Amino acid sequence: SARAAQPKLLPAHSSSAITTCRPWHSATMRARWKRSIAWPAGSVSSTAAVRTLFRWPAAPFVTGAGSGIGRATARRFAAEGARVCIADLRLEAAQGVAAEIDAAGGTAFACQADVADAQDNQRMVEQAVARHGALHAVFLNAGHGGWAMDALDGELAELEQVLSVNLRGCLLGIRSAVRVLEPGGAIVVTASAGGL
Repeated sequence: SARAAQPKLLPAHSSSAITTCRPWHSATMRARWKRSIAWPAGSVSSTAAVRTLFRWPAAPFVTGAGSGIGRATARRFAAEGARVCIADLRLEAAQGVAAEIDAAGGTAFACQADVADAQDNQRMVEQAVARHGALHAVFLNAGHGGWAMDALDGELAELEQVLSVNLRGCLLGIRSAVRVLEPGGAIVVTASAGGL
């Protein structure tokens, strides 16, 4: 079949870890979850009850979470009840976001990491698992925005930095996370026009 002919990009035991899926909090997923539960008499089968019973992803980490999309995503995870690892190259920025989440009643901790470094990726994953007991989702959002360089006269060092963070960093993040990701977990990578 066509499905069998597709190449496997990851070992068989981890191929389901990288997937495109609907957010757990979408109406479709909530409805599916409600239908799968035999609600006890007198219980409240509301969205709030579903979120209380089924907090997913419970323990994610987000790279580039010190600002922008990463910060917004980390705050949303925390608002949904997740215990979040806030990773950023700038520790002060990561600590600021973790403090915002803690002040709002959420749970988060800051971690400094250079995603272009293999050891930093491994340490980041180990810290997330040690702090929260598991890893349910990974959002690889860290990026270097120097992609609009002049092709003829631009500094090659700038190109090397872009490739190191935006390409190598994603590969290293996936390699580190996929080995400990909980079954059914997800890895999401931010992409932009810089990839073109």
